[in-house]
Amino acid sequence: SSVLKPIKQIDTILKALNENNLNKEELLDLASLMERNGKLSSRIGFDIISNMHSIISRSLFLLGTGELKPEKENIESIRACLIVIVAVVRGKEVDITNYLNRAESFGNKIQSIKVKENI
Repeated sequence: SSVLKPIKQIDTILKALNENNLNKEELLDLASLMERNGKLSSRIGFDIISNMHSIISRSLFLLGTGELKPEKENIESIRACLIVIVAVVRGKEVDITNYLNRAESFGNKIQSIKVKENI
């Protein structure tokens, strides 16, 4: 439940970003929460979920610091990570291959972004 709890809040933030309504403090708080949930998922052995949390955490951090722009493509890629998390945690029998590929590709993209300050 702790893994799924912030999903709705992040989705709401993503909708606000679509409307160029950026709350940097909230983004950074959520980035920290997702980082903690990613570490929790990793300890339990859920590598896919942990990886999705790491991607979301880093992207929210980058959005909060202005290193990543809240463009539609980026927002939809973060949403793909959320879809993968929900589908895996709930054990949904749906094909999430496209979402997973998009999320992993986005993860590679944001890893290459240089940050002015350490996470």
